[in-house]
Amino acid sequence: MKRAPDAELPPAVFWIIPDSELWGRTSLVRELVTAVRAELAKMSEWAPEIVVVAPCRQGEHKDHSVKRARLLLDAGFNRVFLSPYQVKQECFEVLLVPGIFGVASYQWTLPSADRYNVPLGFLTQVPIKLQKMAAFSQSLLASSIYASRRGNGSTPEERRFRFEDAVVSEFVWLDRFTAAPRNRTT
Repeated sequence: MKRAPDAELPPAVFWIIPDSELWGRTSLVRELVTAVRAELAKMSEWAPEIVVVAPCRQGEHKDHSVKRARLLLDAGFNRVFLSPYQVKQECFEVLLVPGIFGVASYQWTLPSADRYNVPLGFLTQVPIKLQKMAAFSQSLLASSIYASRRGNGSTPEERRFRFEDAVVSEFVWLDRFTAAPRNRTT
């Protein structure tokens, strides 16, 4: 991952995951999240938090959502947002460092073998593609129902698991990554 010298590292990285109960249940995800965090730390004095946005069903029992959030936090994410399932989330996955880097993949199911998926995707630093990925991330965040995190204090109470209604107003900064840069006239 390389960034332009004038590109500022955003406060958060977003990972939009597909609709799969098994996603994130292996140690490979934790290793990858740790590696992404290490690469981001090399780019700045501090590493942005890694936020995962996972689909959830409307009307799904809250205990199921809590369990999923705990599993994703255990996989190394800083925060979890649970957003109502959308058809485009079924097989689509995005890892976005807003304004700098993005990876998108689609798990295409082979028509002749419904048990096998073929990943199709790309990685990019093209501004227009990054804008579309940021808009996609922003739309899913905006519709989030729940948010989860663990505190980072020194006492058990400060480090406890938190599961609450989603408040995404802190991500308004993402607006600057969804709009095309304006042409300047001099």
